[in-house]
Parts: sequence; C-alpha cells; structure tokens
Amino acid sequence: MSAPLRSRESAFSLVEVTMAFGIVAFAIVVLMGLLPAGLSASREGSAEEAATEILTAVAADIGNTDPGATQSALYGIPTNPSTEVLKYFSAPGARVRANASGADFRMSISGRASENPSLRILHVTVSWPPEATVPTGSVETLVMRAIPARP
Repeated sequence: MSAPLRSRESAFSLVEVTMAFGIVAFAIVVLMGLLPAGLSASREGSAEEAATEILTAVAADIGNTDPGATQSALYGIPTNPSTEVLKYFSAPGARVRANASGADFRMSISGRASENPSLRILHVTVSWPPEATVPTGSVETLVMRAIPARP
C-alpha cells in the first residue's frame, strides 16, 4: 500500500503578496502624478468655456444694437471704436468692470478696416488672466455690423 497523500492548503506566499502590494503602490503613484495635469486641463477648459460665453454675449449685444447707436445697450461697447477698447468681466453674464481689479477676464475690442463702407468689422478678444501681458488663454471672433446709409 502506498502512503496517503497529505492535502496541502493553498495560499499566497509572502513574496507574492509583497509583489502585489508593490504593483498596486506603483499604479497609485502614477495616477497621483497624473492628477495635477488633469486638474489643470479641467481648469483651463472651464476658463475657455466661460470666455466663450462672454464672447457670445458680447457678439449678441453688438448684433442686437440699433444700427444708428454709438454704443451697445447691454455692455456699452462702442460700435465704431477708433482705438482699442478694454472691458473687464468677473464672470459670464456679469456686469463690465472698470478695471482688472477683481476681474477674471479682459475683453479687447478694436475696429477693422472694411472695403465695404456700409459694413463695420469689430475684432473682439477675451483673454485671461486680465492683468497678464501674455495671457494664459484667449478666444476671439470678428463681429460684422451693417452701418445705415447716410442721406
């Protein structure tokens, strides 16, 4: 007769458990390293979305202004600026601020030459942060506006 086989309980060895913990710890360290980059991208995306909302509101304000008016009704933007005009916003839809103090965005508006005398072109740029000489980000558009014919 042969000797009976002893059953051995199966379990992980200390080396296997240590290796598993090492792999998990490495993965957590890698994910923690990626977290600041993801948060920064999210913050920039939010700022760009807010700036685009401001740009859209300003373009609508200029577009809805009476053709004979000298400035827009909502934001007081000159319809025929001869020099660059700066306005500051704290948030989308917020009232225009007089200076960069407490503002989150700077809006620059300048007139562009047009070959058509009955068309006015405004170049509108919204950038952030407002006090920076080289902004972190910006969005821009051209707003075209008809000018009434003079009698």
